[in-house]
Amino acid sequence: MLARMPVEALMGDRPTLTHDAFLYGADARHLVRRLAVEHGWDGTDRLDELLLVTSEIVANAVLYGGERRELRVWVSPAALVCEVGDDGPGPADPLAGYRPPDETTLGGRGMWIARQLCEAFAVSHHDGWTRVRYVLPHPAASPA
Repeated sequence: MLARMPVEALMGDRPTLTHDAFLYGADARHLVRRLAVEHGWDGTDRLDELLLVTSEIVANAVLYGGERRELRVWVSPAALVCEVGDDGPGPADPLAGYRPPDETTLGGRGMWIARQLCEAFAVSHHDGWTRVRYVLPHPAASPA
């Protein structure tokens, strides 16, 4: 069901959470975890996957993005939608995360891991702002 639903339909008008002062992954993980637990994700593998994806995407924003960063989260009964934005240039490779990483290279796996775990994953760059948006279905909506 979720695969056929446009991401925008899950988001509503305003994010459930907007935070523009985080500097590191631990801050973002804490905020996302708290919100997910409040909405029934506690004790599930999906929560672990959500926090792993959040860590990887925020790490990229810290390492490769600009100085300004923002986290936005939308919660619906069907899914959790997160968006990490920064004022950096975005990935140089338009296929970043689509191909498995080179096994001989240290690092470079974050976006590939994220794409494997998410129902939807998109990177966009417009007007000097890079956004990574990802969607994970609510654990109750996920097949067993």
